[in-house]
Amino acid sequence: MNLAKREQLIAVNHSRIVFPDQCPVCGKPATDHGAIPAVPRTDRMQAQKMYGGSFPSSRVVTSTRSMPMTRTVASITVPTCELHAISLEELGRTRGPLSLINGLFIMATLVLSPFTLLALIAGIPVNPNLLVLIVLTGFLAVVTYYFSGPTSLERAISILDIGSEMMILRISNDDYAAELLRLNPMTANRLASQ
Repeated sequence: MNLAKREQLIAVNHSRIVFPDQCPVCGKPATDHGAIPAVPRTDRMQAQKMYGGSFPSSRVVTSTRSMPMTRTVASITVPTCELHAISLEELGRTRGPLSLINGLFIMATLVLSPFTLLALIAGIPVNPNLLVLIVLTGFLAVVTYYFSGPTSLERAISILDIGSEMMILRISNDDYAAELLRLNPMTANRLASQ
């Protein structure tokens, strides 16, 4: 399977969507399910500009392999391999604390940096421990920011917008996108490639 990384936008009628029986991240056969939460409004607005249309961002739906959509929730569920499966609860448990820790490291860096700058301006020797602490808090701020970002599943497939009948998906795997289009010939169409 070719894991090409050109992102594609696909509009899908979510009243009845069928996802491929493969992981959108690695292409292995699906043995589990992963949740993909809705994205921030700025990304939806970008999708509307690219598509040239307007989808009211009113709801997000949950689906399994070939099930009619009936619930209104903040995610979709797609088949994945066991390695890339993640639930909304797991996302919340990891992202919440990581975001808090990230904020604390950023604040510590911003509080400590002016002391160093003032010491350099005044010609006062800078305490090496302070420099180490600033570098360490800055490094940890970057690391926690990275790990609180999107999962590999969210980088492979994400919801850009959702309306009463259609949702726009951004898919980074060409083969997965082609299979999704093949499985939903009457209800899905390719909008653009990024």
